[in-house]
Amino acid sequence: MLLRKSEHGSDIFIGTPQLTSELIRACSRLAGVHLFTQTDASIWEAEGYLSIQALKDGDIAIDTGNDRAVTDALDGKALGKGPSLVIPMKAGDLRILKW
Repeated sequence: MLLRKSEHGSDIFIGTPQLTSELIRACSRLAGVHLFTQTDASIWEAEGYLSIQALKDGDIAIDTGNDRAVTDALDGKALGKGPSLVIPMKAGDLRILKW
């Protein structure tokens, strides 16, 4: 792994095929990327949708990065208002949120 800082920011080159989630989060912070959670989970975000797949049982604290209302994209149920909310999940659960 190589970190290079320039006047445009930080560049990270990763030559290994697998990294720990802690290291990926640290690299994301260096790059200024918004982290939706500090919990190990599979996360995908695009155009106002956030997909979360739990890797273990427990609550997942989400930082949406905005103050809009959050709903379950599949059933339309209101889940709260950003930027912070907590979602209880079991290992393997998949939730798709919309704001």
